[in-house]
Amino acid sequence: MATFLVVPTGKADALAAKLAEVMPGQFYKLPRGEYLVKFTGTSKDLSDRLSISDGSADNALVAALSGYYGRAPNDIWEWLKLNWESV
Repeated sequence: MATFLVVPTGKADALAAKLAEVMPGQFYKLPRGEYLVKFTGTSKDLSDRLSISDGSADNALVAALSGYYGRAPNDIWEWLKLNWESV
């Protein structure tokens, strides 16, 4: 599984509902409304699964992560450590 960053670019309510519906336990909501998501497949596959591609969930950017670094609360680092698998 790879780790993706999903960044809502419009209203995020539909995206949040879709993530909870189709990917329970597979994502972490960041403080500003973005999501870290573990998923097997491509960025397009994840966009399709979340109904972003067809526009029925929300507008969002889906990007596969190949590394990470920075400063963040401990729970974010813990989630990444438990769920990280490089692409």
